Amino acid sequence: MPKRVIDVGPADGTCEPRLVEMQTTRGDWCTLSHTWGGKMALTTTRATLQDRIRGIVMSDLPLTFQDAVIVSRVLGVRYLWIDSLW
Repeated sequence: MPKRVIDVGPADGTCEPRLVEMQTTRGDWCTLSHTWGGKMALTTTRATLQDRIRGIVMSDLPLTFQDAVIVSRVLGVRYLWIDSLW
């Protein structure tokens, strides 16, 4: 399991996604890898790390990321790794 993943929250969407640091190396997660060309999608930096841990407002995510969160929830997979948000 990656070191940092997004906890997409429950399937009903009652919680905003948030970045979590995993304490285990095993578990189930979905992955979204995408091209970074042109304008950078949402990223995590040292300056934004604590904000991402507190929560990520769905509407702040690019549509592709929102779709990945929704698909993960529908599949019942709690964790999602997006290469630019780790």
